[in-house]
Amino acid sequence: MPENDIDIYLQPPVDELKQLWDRVEMYDANKKSTFKMFAALMWIISDFSGLENLSGWNMHSGGKSKDNMKTRKDLQYMGIRSELWPRDGGKYPSTVFTMSNAQKDIFLKTLQHVIFPDGYSSNIMRCVDLRQPMVHLIVHLVEEVKTSGPVHYRWMYPVERYLGRLKKYVRNRAQVEGSITEGYLSEEILTFCSRYLDDIETRMNRPMRVDDQPSGVIPDACETMFPKIGKAVGVATHFKLSQMEQHQAHRHVLANCEAVSEFIDSFRQKNKENATRSNKVAIKIDSIVHKEFVQWFKQEVPIESTEYSNEIKCLECRPRLQARRYRAYNVNGYKFRTMAKDEGMKFQNSGVYVSSNTRSYASMRDQKVAIGSVPYYGKIVDIIELNYNCRFSVVLFKCIWADTTTTRGIKQDHLGLTSVNFSRSIHTGDREDDEPYILASEAHLVYYVDDEVDKEWSDCSCEATRLV
Repeated sequence: MPENDIDIYLQPPVDELKQLWDRVEMYDANKKSTFKMFAALMWIISDFSGLENLSGWNMHSGGKSKDNMKTRKDLQYMGIRSELWPRDGGKYPSTVFTMSNAQKDIFLKTLQHVIFPDGYSSNIMRCVDLRQPMVHLIVHLVEEVKTSGPVHYRWMYPVERYLGRLKKYVRNRAQVEGSITEGYLSEEILTFCSRYLDDIETRMNRPMRVDDQPSGVIPDACETMFPKIGKAVGVATHFKLSQMEQHQAHRHVLANCEAVSEFIDSFRQKNKENATRSNKVAIKIDSIVHKEFVQWFKQEVPIESTEYSNEIKCLECRPRLQARRYRAYNVNGYKFRTMAKDEGMKFQNSGVYVSSNTRSYASMRDQKVAIGSVPYYGKIVDIIELNYNCRFSVVLFKCIWADTTTTRGIKQDHLGLTSVNFSRSIHTGDREDDEPYILASEAHLVYYVDDEVDKEWSDCSCEATRLV
């Protein structure tokens, strides 16, 4: 290995690349003529050991650093990064990624305690060593991604993983290439044949990592109103809803049912007409709709009526008090678990995010409504399935919600990172007016990282990708 003398070995390819950039004359065998060719090196594939030698990165600090006076003088000689040039008196300014020992401890403790969703990342806490921080390496990764683009174009890891797969084909060490060729062809043939097999599980039709396809769905007219979405994981347990829980869950179902929206509009319009005569403000009308619509809907749609469909009359009857409870549920490509199920596990799947269209007013006497999307961040407490007289069922998540309506419950830093405070939760379900439930179909997965400085706050990320 050339080690620190890598510059000498790289000089010839650098000279050739410069020559290619300045145009070289090439011969086209097809056209039997010459042409001028431009070429540029866009990506390289290397492992970290080689990358450390090539770039001067310090993977294990051990109290040493490549950021010294000689490096700063090199920057000055090349005429780049003037903000890092040496100053008078033999001193030079700190780089943007410089951390104090206390900051390093906070950063590494955050990494050590972070818990990602299932399948989102490996157990990163095993890779953190508080005694040998790799801070110099980590701070470069973000800049490298921004500059160079996707990792798979320039890292050796995907290639090494595939080479490891090819090595498994070797059965005869005396004929390595032949073994790999035969193994590869056999796998290609089996994969091709499996495309024509429908009744058995193959690579082409096996379930995804998160299997959210509903099973045992029986076609029914009512399914058009609330189609079966998602798939329960584990055994269901039966329990009895309290009157308040039944009312809160049923109210959310009605408010998010498209077939009921015209009834809500009608009830709102009637209250607007009454408000004009009694001088009620618009914000009070929304409160009346929230509190009284369920009872009005029951009176508006009598069970013996022939004017409305059976599906609407099913909703009028409210769900049964006997309900099902699950500890995990797959939906929208995500795996969700309750907080109790998450406790003690190395993965976090109880975080939930939903964006809700909320009606707001400039003041108590403002008659003009503004409808805007408000983000809500929560944690799943319970997963229940309501039974509407055995005609159809609806799965809901019961959550505790951070107060995202005020700066005491949500904030955003200059980098756009959102933090929430669960010590100021809302809609806990203790009051009848609370709204702790959401439909399972509304949920998006989010994970939280505890703030090591301010323990009440948690940084949240909604970028938890769907797992396939």
